[in-house]
Amino acid sequence: MTLVTLICSKCGKEFERPLKTHNRNLRLGYTTAQCSATCQVEHLRPKPCEHCGNTTTNPRFCSSRCNALATSKFKPKRPKLGHCRVCGDSISSQRVYCKTCRKLAVSNSKDWSGVTLGELRIKRKANGDATVWAHAKRVFFASPLPKECWICGYFKHIDVCHIKPVAGFADATLICEINNLKNLMGLCRNHHWEFDHGQLSKEDKEKLVLPVGFEPTSCSNLELNRL
Repeated sequence: MTLVTLICSKCGKEFERPLKTHNRNLRLGYTTAQCSATCQVEHLRPKPCEHCGNTTTNPRFCSSRCNALATSKFKPKRPKLGHCRVCGDSISSQRVYCKTCRKLAVSNSKDWSGVTLGELRIKRKANGDATVWAHAKRVFFASPLPKECWICGYFKHIDVCHIKPVAGFADATLICEINNLKNLMGLCRNHHWEFDHGQLSKEDKEKLVLPVGFEPTSCSNLELNRL
């Protein structure tokens, strides 16, 4: 039988234990060892947590949260810093632009309003329809249309929906025709799903009307599409 020499975590005495038993305890998560039953009882006796002071039978901390909080005081994580691609200001490494440059980048993005749906799908390939939806959101949120669900009035988060779906247009259709404001409306997630799957009630369908006095834009009016 192969033995391994260990040090008791309670009294500091050296003792031997079968290697097979020691490896099994490590797999079970026991990182300390005791030489006798007396030391094991003392080891498991409740003691205050070193961070919050709550009673625990763990060696130092009562939970992984207290362990992380106590460790972060002595070894704080270094912030992940990056630099804006345009101005060079310090930003999170997960971002490419700072807030100011990001607004400029969005405003200077390519205008797809005069491109047909077929041309866009060829240029953008798998991202063609996603580009149409992103363009529709810019047009909708820059318009005077109400920024809330047109059925229930929920306003914290809305989806921009196409009344006639993108798949229903021919490839020769201009993007400005697909994303014309008369073809866009705002719905919450629930009513968006019901609208796409034909589950809206008759009363809800009657609420899907443009505001009084609103004139939808035409393809010749492309100022909104450049925002």
